[in-house]
Amino acid sequence: MPDTRQAPVVYRQRQRRFAEVEPFVYEDGDSVTLQFQIGEIQSEMLASDPGFLVLSYTRTMTAFMLFNSEPKRIAVIGLGGGSMPKWCYRQLPAADITVIEINTRVVALRDQFYIPIDDDRFRVICGDGADYIAQTSGSLEVLLVDGFDIHGQPPQLCSQEFYDD
Repeated sequence: MPDTRQAPVVYRQRQRRFAEVEPFVYEDGDSVTLQFQIGEIQSEMLASDPGFLVLSYTRTMTAFMLFNSEPKRIAVIGLGGGSMPKWCYRQLPAADITVIEINTRVVALRDQFYIPIDDDRFRVICGDGADYIAQTSGSLEVLLVDGFDIHGQPPQLCSQEFYDD
């Protein structure tokens, strides 16, 4: 029997407009930021408190806790500086957390942002988040979509197909 999921994966590959842009880390006092272009902050961390959610949108993303305060399985699309994955790892010790990041250069910066090492309940996968969701079996209790490239949110994360998956 042919794999009917193959065509959407090929389509998403054609849609990708993410070039492996070189991210850089900027430090200013206690603030450590991840940027792709000067002045465009993708992620921010306080060196004195790496688990604190500095940016207001990351604090807003914790609203999932109003609906499920003890999720068992979480996926995060987009690593960036790891604000949400770090927060989930520390605040939800019973949760299994998978982070999917498409840019190998972002993954390479994980130590600079104190992102936990992979262990039995936390892992970072270098890959396409839309492909991961399409291929994931079982249920995710929480899906945090925080995937952005230099142009904004990639089309594969805004498509009806992605939401259907």
